[in-house]
Amino acid sequence: MKRILFALMSLTLLTGSAKADTVYFKSGTSLECKVIGEIPEGLLVELGSDGKASLVLDRATILRIEYDFDSRLDEIRRQEKEAGQKLWLEHYKLGLWCEERAQMDQSMCDRALDRYLYAKTREGIPDEVWLRLGRMFEHCREPNLREALAAYQEYLRLHPDSGEAAAAIKRIEDALPQTPGTADPGAPAGADGMETLSWLRQTWGHEGGARGVRDSGNGNTVVLELEFRGGGKDKAAYRLALDKSIENAKALVFDIYNPENKPIKICVALVTGDDYEWYESHAQTVSPGKWLMGMRFDLTLNTWKSKATNWAHRTKPGNLNRARNLLILVYNGKQDGKLFVDDIRFE
Repeated sequence: MKRILFALMSLTLLTGSAKADTVYFKSGTSLECKVIGEIPEGLLVELGSDGKASLVLDRATILRIEYDFDSRLDEIRRQEKEAGQKLWLEHYKLGLWCEERAQMDQSMCDRALDRYLYAKTREGIPDEVWLRLGRMFEHCREPNLREALAAYQEYLRLHPDSGEAAAAIKRIEDALPQTPGTADPGAPAGADGMETLSWLRQTWGHEGGARGVRDSGNGNTVVLELEFRGGGKDKAAYRLALDKSIENAKALVFDIYNPENKPIKICVALVTGDDYEWYESHAQTVSPGKWLMGMRFDLTLNTWKSKATNWAHRTKPGNLNRARNLLILVYNGKQDGKLFVDDIRFE
């Protein structure tokens, strides 16, 4: 890469980094870039989404640097590796930083939720996390009132005198339908599994949503409804934070129903380890019109792909003692529709 030493110049056109830190100069100008770090000549930054262009900035001309979400998360992970332990409070603080910016940038709402969910039950995290989770679930671009209600109820349990939580609970209870809906009359009966937890649609995929719906015809259990809308991307993605060991599991298994009139391909992904490695399964087809019972993704076979295999399906998920996230990926292309998933479990 060609390096350019530069002291001060017009910077208004030098923008467009995929990961946009912002450098503010004493002259009043600013530059969106990816800050790499200090070198003897100054501050090394990269420009553009491919990172092929770089500059060395004169440190004396810089007023301040505003780091973006990815840079802040990378720094927390670096500190965690150095400390040999998780820094839960730093993840919570990153959530606060995201929440402050959520009104201007809706993607920050998803990121705030992600950090709060990641840290919520950990030692040293203030009880206020439940109140903030309630606000995020209630007011984000894709509200999830049932999750908001659960978060407010937990805060009220911890702080019985909270007027804000009590008012929010009443507001949401009044807004929620009084009669639970039925996902599908043919849904399998059974105990609730991971479908009852907080699944979040990923903003890098297609539009849609994830929510738990009551199946009043089959034991009033919860079924996970995955809604998706077609677009210019290849898939919709839904994520559940795990943050636990699944090293004794042999497979991920669930039941799935496709109410549409066309088959839909899905796969799953696991994110594991300190480096958040991505492992993705082969796709499986969900035929329309009936429940597919026991769809199985074997964790012991070398049929998964990852960065280490150059995205060829010839490995199995590693670091299962540190399972971070589970994702369901729906390859819907331009198709709109829904899927219903039940009894999600590791076996």
